[in-house]
Amino acid sequence: MKLKIIVLSCSLLIGCGASSIQYTGAEWQSRKSSKEGRRATIYVGSVDIDCVVDRVMEDRILISQGTLKSEIAHEVISKIEFLGTDGKTMKIVAGAAAGLAVGGTVGYFVGKSFEGDKRTDEGKKIDQPIPFLHPVAIIAIVGGGVGGGMFGSSFSQREDYTLNGSAVSYSLSPELGSEITPLELKSYNLFEDLALNSDEKILQVQIFKLKNGKYFLLYDESYWGVYRTGGKIVEESYIVKQASNLKKK
Repeated sequence: MKLKIIVLSCSLLIGCGASSIQYTGAEWQSRKSSKEGRRATIYVGSVDIDCVVDRVMEDRILISQGTLKSEIAHEVISKIEFLGTDGKTMKIVAGAAAGLAVGGTVGYFVGKSFEGDKRTDEGKKIDQPIPFLHPVAIIAIVGGGVGGGMFGSSFSQREDYTLNGSAVSYSLSPELGSEITPLELKSYNLFEDLALNSDEKILQVQIFKLKNGKYFLLYDESYWGVYRTGGKIVEESYIVKQASNLKKK
């Protein structure tokens, strides 16, 4: 059992590091319509959002997180990652299992080949190790499992699309930092209009400045116990107004 765990762990580790294909923003434009309905990780700066891409529009992407939906503008996205349609991990595990079976068979016969009717000088038969435990047999088994994992991962390559979003982290005040907490939101009366109704609660807000002079608000919120990440592009005047609330305290 321990040997199987080691083999699968090695296979997953190797598979994760060798299956990424890099694409440019231009290639995203030509492929984006085929990505609807796929699970993805969207990056705004260094912040990652796990979601399902519901619909790709000209200037934004409609995503879903559980039962809630949000829109993320293309101009703020730095990268989008997609996994293989059928799930990468399962393919790696399946490949490792197949490799383990082949390696185990080879290992057994390799181990058997090292056996012989060995006896002591007094003619007493020497107990031989189990074929699977012979060092050469173990190498064959581990090699089969790891090789199978690599083979399986090759059928589920990750696609990374670099969109070069212009979002740069911005802070209203050095005291607040890059992430404004629920306590700070309440204490300074910040972003009170982000929640659309009384059932929504804004948990934290991060501000990003865009090249065009506008700002992007990335915020976590809960709605009846369901959590999601939302986003909204605002004018500079809106940010100035929020900063003025800090001066009132």
